[in-house]
Amino acid sequence: LRSTINPYKASASDENAFNALQPYESEETTHFSVVDADGNTVSLTYTLEFGYGNSIVVEGAGFLLNNEMGDFNPMPGVTDRDGHIGTKPNLVEPGKRMISSMTPTIVAKDGRPVMAIGSPGGRTIINTSLQVVLNVIDHNMNIARAIEAPRIHHQWLPDRTAFERGYISADTQRMYEMLGHTVYFRTGQGSAMGIWIDWETGIKYGSADSRSYNGRASGY
Repeated sequence: LRSTINPYKASASDENAFNALQPYESEETTHFSVVDADGNTVSLTYTLEFGYGNSIVVEGAGFLLNNEMGDFNPMPGVTDRDGHIGTKPNLVEPGKRMISSMTPTIVAKDGRPVMAIGSPGGRTIINTSLQVVLNVIDHNMNIARAIEAPRIHHQWLPDRTAFERGYISADTQRMYEMLGHTVYFRTGQGSAMGIWIDWETGIKYGSADSRSYNGRASGY
């Protein structure tokens, strides 16, 4: 860069531009699933909660501590930053763990892992992970189809049911509403990352949710 500077003439800005800007790193919770050659399996979900976490860097380690205190409710009946109503079990107290929806999951059969799954998405995480598991086990979908299938979410309060487009027909929607359900539609829920292990063939099938632009499935 220094060699391109002419001290006697201003340079055009576009001449010094980078060839390609790197995409911004996601600000959301991160999940990854890993299986090694021996079948050792990891399902890991982590988050900073707010930007830069609690702004404290672990000395000598170089990473930030999270700010999961933000998942507590300040007082009964007072909503948090996401509009969720505070309840007594989730009030701030010494030594208490806050409410969390993180659900890194490993499914085992006959003592061996067959699936690793998890997702970001705040309070939708539990429903997202469960629906992928049900799609594989109960509906015989492969891991890719199970992850891409439309999703549903209800979390008690606010009292409404969220559907992704394609989950229900117009007739089923009307039936829900006739029963008194409040229904609304969203464009995307979560970003599941999963692996299915076929022990008979030794093949491991990985899939990254297309709802996320920066998810990847890779093997070596």
